[in-house]
Amino acid sequence: MTKSTDLAKTYLGVQEVTPNDGPVLKTIREALLYPGAPPCSWCALFVAWCLIRAYCPLPGSPGPSHRFWLKNALAWGGAPTFLESTNSWMDGAQKFGAFTTEPCEGDLFLLLRPDGRSHHIGFVTQNVAPLFHTIEGNTNAGGSVNGDGVYERIRAMEEGVRFISLPVALKA
Repeated sequence: MTKSTDLAKTYLGVQEVTPNDGPVLKTIREALLYPGAPPCSWCALFVAWCLIRAYCPLPGSPGPSHRFWLKNALAWGGAPTFLESTNSWMDGAQKFGAFTTEPCEGDLFLLLRPDGRSHHIGFVTQNVAPLFHTIEGNTNAGGSVNGDGVYERIRAMEEGVRFISLPVALKA
């Protein structure tokens, strides 16, 4: 496992108390967005949280400087926004050529809508094509992309799935 997927695994079983909210989710949301940030879809925040906590050398609790560090660690320093939504991850990966067809452990997956926009993201933990294993937030055991917690899943490599190859330093 990578540091980020090891960390993500420690969150398995974390559940929402109310839709898109709970003590752990509030901590993540307020650290990465702003204090008092309202409940929101959190799969992308979970990915950023795990990457920052696993690899960021900056001291202190995650905050604005940690978000900036993550964009630079991805070599996406020119990305227009922080990676708080699936669309910002997709836009960054597209702009900086980070898509792959052969994901490795620690890479990310995006699920796309029919219009081509993304709507869910998580970590790849194993690639056994035509399937891949994941750890993802804001899903459920049945596979919803707007679920109730952090789960391990097995998904099919099919149209509507894109993979983001992370830099080696973010997959150690």
